[in-house]
Amino acid sequence: AATIFLPLVTGADNGNTFDCVVSDGSLSVTSSPATLSIATPNATDVAFYRSAINAEASLLAYFPADNNTGLTLSNSKDPSRNGTLELNATYDGRTNRAFGQRSVAFNANGGVQIPANPAYEFAGGNGTIEALVYLTSSTLTDQTIFALATDGGEDLYYALRISRDGGSLVYSNDATGQLSWTLPGNRVGKWAHVALVIDNLTNV
Repeated sequence: AATIFLPLVTGADNGNTFDCVVSDGSLSVTSSPATLSIATPNATDVAFYRSAINAEASLLAYFPADNNTGLTLSNSKDPSRNGTLELNATYDGRTNRAFGQRSVAFNANGGVQIPANPAYEFAGGNGTIEALVYLTSSTLTDQTIFALATDGGEDLYYALRISRDGGSLVYSNDATGQLSWTLPGNRVGKWAHVALVIDNLTNV
């Protein structure tokens, strides 16, 4: 693979070196060593942000990703509806791409499935979905940030995507079609805090 994933590192791992050996039995090539640098997140900022989210009385789900390994993405609000990583989704521990220890990397076709909850359809007419997004590179297709759909995505209720060039957000649902908003500057290689607000089921 093009990357190596270390499930958990600590400050004591700072400065460790790694190299890669590729061999077919008769020929062998060893890469130059790479040095691991540990950047510790600001614990005070992370704690403040997470306490503000968890204090929301109407909070339905929250997936901070920290301390998660394997295929389970923990829902700190409702553990009965944890997420499950699928296809090429994994965790990314680069703290310039996460708010905390790690983030979820979708790697083009990866995703996280979350068990159904009727509340995600916002029957009362109002709701908000938020995500911290880092778009690594442009791709051949628009990239889904989140969507409510049947398993497999055949029946789409709503979805928010970022365009393949990182220049706009694209919203669609099964009733009104598609809307888009131009972003301030190309978002490839940049962080964005995205919030989709549904207002009285008529405005987003």
